[in-house]
Amino acid sequence: SRVLMYWYAVTRQPIVGAQGELRPWSAAFVSWLARGAGHTGDTFPSTVLHWDYIEAALAGRGAFVARDPALHPPGVGDLVCAPRGIAVSFATLRRGPYHCDLVVGVANGTVEAIGGNVGDVVALSPLPADAQGLLLPLPDRPWAVVLTPRRP
Repeated sequence: SRVLMYWYAVTRQPIVGAQGELRPWSAAFVSWLARGAGHTGDTFPSTVLHWDYIEAALAGRGAFVARDPALHPPGVGDLVCAPRGIAVSFATLRRGPYHCDLVVGVANGTVEAIGGNVGDVVALSPLPADAQGLLLPLPDRPWAVVLTPRRP
């Protein structure tokens, strides 16, 4: 029931796909978090695709700025995003499947991030970082972009 709350807060598309599968819901969770933080559709897209808000940040629209994870250490409130099944870097970002998590803590070589649909639950993940705080790539998360809140 909680997943349905995330999903239907941002879309009216059915959550069950044509083959009877539950559609990936992690972007709906992030969009739901954005609504709870006071963002409207003008500052953060209501979407079930992570790409929609990555693209908005790349285009200079909305509440976030896209940054290269090889150069920008994530901080609390940032979104960290990795492609799923496509080979991209910050310089070659393109439409496709991604997963993004919200950074909630940074300390001692670890970035703590909360994401939806991580093993079918909302989970806190400890992500390794180097001495400068830059995310270290993981086999299933080759970091492609950090979305940082736009500062006024």
